[in-house]
Amino acid sequence: MGSGASQEVSAKVKDNSDEDLDTLFKELPSDEVEKILKAAQAARGAAGSGETSAPFLRKAFKLIADCMGKVMEAGEKGEAPPEIDEEKLKAEYFALIKQSFDHHDRKKAGKLDKDDAAIFFKNFMQECMVFMEASMAKTIKVKIDAFKKRLEEDCMMNKDEFHTAKDHLPGALKAAQAEVNKAILLLQAKAKGNTDAFAANKDAVTCVAFAGTDDDGDGSLTFEEFKDMMDIGSDKYEKLVKLLAGADFDTDLQGGEDFDKALDAAKEAAAIYLKEKLGVKD
Repeated sequence: MGSGASQEVSAKVKDNSDEDLDTLFKELPSDEVEKILKAAQAARGAAGSGETSAPFLRKAFKLIADCMGKVMEAGEKGEAPPEIDEEKLKAEYFALIKQSFDHHDRKKAGKLDKDDAAIFFKNFMQECMVFMEASMAKTIKVKIDAFKKRLEEDCMMNKDEFHTAKDHLPGALKAAQAEVNKAILLLQAKAKGNTDAFAANKDAVTCVAFAGTDDDGDGSLTFEEFKDMMDIGSDKYEKLVKLLAGADFDTDLQGGEDFDKALDAAKEAAAIYLKEKLGVKD
């Protein structure tokens, strides 16, 4: 597959259903998946490190993503989770959320009207994608590193019987990574479908989201209403995300069940590769 094929894949991604996308990515050769993934990551990496219309929202999301990453990394290593001062973290997060509210309060009225909220909702969707990329990148690195370590330990335990096992580790890891890459592409395509749908119906979606978050119905968002809907993990936050991005959007931006299945498939692919190389029969 060359660059023309990559463009063809991109066109299919735009129009296909989740089931079609799943089939499409599973059938792609590993080298083509890697090529498309690198291009997508480079483009999103540039966007994530560039200018943003919501600098305080980006900082708030990054604060949470970094904290989640540290906890997950400790868990994968079998270590005790790091001590987190939850009150301090919460205070820092909501201080950034207040700055984001003030940033979007263009009339300095102490509240967001419908036009202010529309700008915020658009920025929120964009920053969700940046947050998702950062969270997934960290998840992938931590889990693949932990998987590599376990694979190496398994090979060492069986070194008398399978003395050449460690020689095949690079190939086994490549087989595992290929499965993960396909899952990443699928998740990115689904997420992009949600954000594209928002862009195409921005006015209508914004009206629904505004009505769903303006608790007192006065036609504006106070900081208390804004703060409540930006409390990650709360019912109001999940409601906001689903109003903007659809009911199937991955609200915690961690890849969900699809990504967990991909990690299981990655382990299986590595095991199959090793068995084939070592001539092991079930």
